[in-house]
Amino acid sequence: MHPSVRSLSLTTTIALLSLTGLSLLDLQPFVYSIAQGQTTAGNSRQGDANRVFLEGKKLFRQSQPTEALSKFQKALELYRVVKDRTGEVVALHNIGDVYSALGQKQQALAYYNQALIIHQAVGDRTGEADTLIVIGAVYSAFRS
Repeated sequence: MHPSVRSLSLTTTIALLSLTGLSLLDLQPFVYSIAQGQTTAGNSRQGDANRVFLEGKKLFRQSQPTEALSKFQKALELYRVVKDRTGEVVALHNIGDVYSALGQKQQALAYYNQALIIHQAVGDRTGEADTLIVIGAVYSAFRS
């Protein structure tokens, strides 16, 4: 694919997906996949992981955390199978978010800490900082 077409395709995809109400962090695995030239047809497990992840986001927004948790855990497994570290870290964060929403702060911390380790391993300083902020917020909630 010509680089300018890939860039246009990436820009269009980001614009369209952002209209669904997803945050940039939610879109990260998809943007990375597109930038690497991967397609759902070319990598069905990657596509399955992304689809299951989006189902989890929808369920979480619909106040169905238990069902969302199941989807995020399945997406996490799939991201690990295809060795998608970006998808893995986003799934870990979302699992932590679900546990936090359910009041299971220790479980949430366990998943946030796994995400933190990945951010540090790949040198993602921004992701590391964001994760540390979330971890700090959970510890702050312990004091309340």
